Amino acid sequence: MCLFTGNAPAVAATKQKPITLTYHVYAGGVHGIDATLKLQESGGRYTIESHSVTRGFLGTLIPWKGIFVTEGKVLGAQHTPAKHQSISTWRSETETKTYLYDAKGQFKTLTVIEDGKDKTPTDTDWSMAKGTTDLLSATLDMMALAGKTNDCGSTRRIFDGDRTFDLIFRAVGKETLAASRYNVYAGEALKCEVEVVPQKGRWHKKPRGWLSIQEQGRKHGQLPVVWLGRVPGQAQMIPVKLRITSDHGTLFMHLAAEK
Repeated sequence: MCLFTGNAPAVAATKQKPITLTYHVYAGGVHGIDATLKLQESGGRYTIESHSVTRGFLGTLIPWKGIFVTEGKVLGAQHTPAKHQSISTWRSETETKTYLYDAKGQFKTLTVIEDGKDKTPTDTDWSMAKGTTDLLSATLDMMALAGKTNDCGSTRRIFDGDRTFDLIFRAVGKETLAASRYNVYAGEALKCEVEVVPQKGRWHKKPRGWLSIQEQGRKHGQLPVVWLGRVPGQAQMIPVKLRITSDHGTLFMHLAAEK
């Protein structure tokens, strides 16, 4: 475990070292999910990889794990995906979605494989994917922007295979965090509100999944918030804490280690 402070200056993107961040997610004080975020950027290319898995009692009740990876290149101020893949496993069933993009980062194709069988949808209006990106690249763009400007304010259109939505980040202030037994980060952090706004595709009339949780939080006056901090050797700011409020309580994600 590496303790660090939030006073490290930003460095040039080409000199960034690979970094692996470990997170623990708590719901009602119970450690229920382990997650990692791996970032590598060199020579104008980048890879961002996220792993999550339920653990303990939650892992027994909801045995799920997810792997999400994007590879691409940096064009101007944007991280432009070439390939994005999500692999989600529920019990013994695995769904793999592979998104391919052209040289300008425009969506080309999606392939869906469920337990070895091709389940790629044939009735999707692929035109709605025009001008979209993947969730990881959009988040990395926001982190890079925050590293340069100390402001996370950004909006990107995301396509998830069934629908599109705007992913909106808004700066809502700064806070000085102290390291604790839950979180290793200490220093100034930028607070960013996160909002998903549905656009085209298969959206249910009644919110489900993430959108349902988001709207529950809105009802309680708290949209999801992520805290961003600086670490040595990184130009972008990185997530150090996350809070999600719902009807069932508050979930926190804490940075547990960095290497």
